[in-house]
Parts: sequence; structure tokens; C-alpha cells
Amino acid sequence: MRIRDFIRNKEWAWRHILNGDNGELHEASKVALADLRVFCNGTKSNFNTDALEMARMEGRREVFMRIMNFVNYDYSKIYDLEEDIVDE
Repeated sequence: MRIRDFIRNKEWAWRHILNGDNGELHEASKVALADLRVFCNGTKSNFNTDALEMARMEGRREVFMRIMNFVNYDYSKIYDLEEDIVDE
């Protein structure tokens, strides 16, 4: 398997899990990603005077960003994920 195919398979898998038939995120996916956004500090700085704590938080953020990259989610909508759920 070529590296390009390997990456496309991962991208397909994440999209298959999170997106509906219309290509948009399922409502359950929005809830899960909103939770991950908060838990992983997906939109905040991870600066901390404790280097180990900062590394731990950056590891979380890296996982969140990887998922978001694979599903090609519009970053301008990341902030709306949690707000949409709270409003409903």
C-alpha cells in the first residue's frame, strides 16, 4: 500500500465515523467534537509554567487537531460546535 492510499484510508475512516450521508457532521459527532474541543484545549493556548503539564495538554490538542484535519472541518465553525449544543 502506498503512503497516499494509507492516509486516504484514515481520512475516509474518520469521515465515515463522523459524517452523515450528506457529508455534514452527525449531531452526535458535533457533541463529541465539542467535548473534545474543551477537553483538549482545541482552541486555547496550552502554555503552562509546568513543562510536563504543558506537554500533556499539547498532546491532547494534537489529537484533536488530527481528527479535525482528517474530517476537513471548517476551523471557523469549531467555535460554534459547543455554542450550538448549549443553545439547543
